[in-house]
Amino acid sequence: MPNRFILILALAATCSGQAPNKYGCESPIDTNTIIEKLDAKWKRADPAYFKELQAKFADLVNKHAGDYWVHKSYIEAVGNLSSYVAYNDFVERYRTMHEDAPDDVRAAYLYAVALGKTKPDAALAILQNITVKAPDLAPAWLVAARLGSSPSMLRSFLKACPDSVDPKAVNLAATKLPPVEAAAYSSALRSRIHRGFEPHYMHILPALWQMEAKSSSPSGLETLRKNIEGDLDSIRKLDGVESTLSVGERYLRVLAHGLPLRMGPGMLAPKITRKIPPEYSEEAQKLKVEGSVALDIIVDWEGKPALVVVNQSLGYGLDEEAVRAVQHWQFIPATLNGTPVNVFATSEVLFRMRK
Repeated sequence: MPNRFILILALAATCSGQAPNKYGCESPIDTNTIIEKLDAKWKRADPAYFKELQAKFADLVNKHAGDYWVHKSYIEAVGNLSSYVAYNDFVERYRTMHEDAPDDVRAAYLYAVALGKTKPDAALAILQNITVKAPDLAPAWLVAARLGSSPSMLRSFLKACPDSVDPKAVNLAATKLPPVEAAAYSSALRSRIHRGFEPHYMHILPALWQMEAKSSSPSGLETLRKNIEGDLDSIRKLDGVESTLSVGERYLRVLAHGLPLRMGPGMLAPKITRKIPPEYSEEAQKLKVEGSVALDIIVDWEGKPALVVVNQSLGYGLDEEAVRAVQHWQFIPATLNGTPVNVFATSEVLFRMRK
């Protein structure tokens, strides 16, 4: 029997009992690092990559039976490798699980997560129904917030999980929440980081830095700089974090010229002078995926992107390619009364297959 079918059966077994009272606010494991280690070992186009991923997640499902976050990570990981699995067949099995137990919240949740990749509107409808039946099911609120780009659903998640370090939650908050709410969430995250830095916190830092910049006043600039310096001291102790370290060190230099500003009177917006086209990820190229990735950018006083955070995701590895491309763009910097300044900006990266 193929590994993916064995794993689905293991998931189905966890859906037969009563849902636990406490669902947790983030994955108990660092799935991002698992994926990164696989990426470093094989190309995603290599069948060995998928085989190893299956084996690792099968072990995790056994160790964390019934954990919504582990199952969610598994489904999303498989979804990013759709060229090597019959993803519709994969979704069909979760649909069958849901239909066999229509009142089981867990089965409905897993089906919605699987369905979200190909039919986000249908998945969102299922999740909205789940949140009525089980309003304390935090993972459902977060998936619904991501699929619907919904600040209200994100607020419901953060009400249950005010200091969650789930990367998708932090990314959504950095791009969707108004400054007052972003300040409250970033303060809760800071308190958690100050209690002890964990390696997986590295994945949330660029979005956290941007969220803090959006919610800070000029009087808070020095505190912001000290926080970033503390983050950099922590990640220097880790292996394989050169990219985040480089971004953070450069961002500190940018902040020496003041907080980023929002566009207002007396200001001229930044203009792109050099636009590097994005590469296609292997999986997106095989599936002929097209679309766009919306990005929030801090453009510095020299016209260089200092921080780039995904606002609207496309998936299939294209979000990462969009960020990578924009980091090499060049702008005429924004000005305030003729003086170059750091500024918040937005942009969109289009992915179109060549004819």
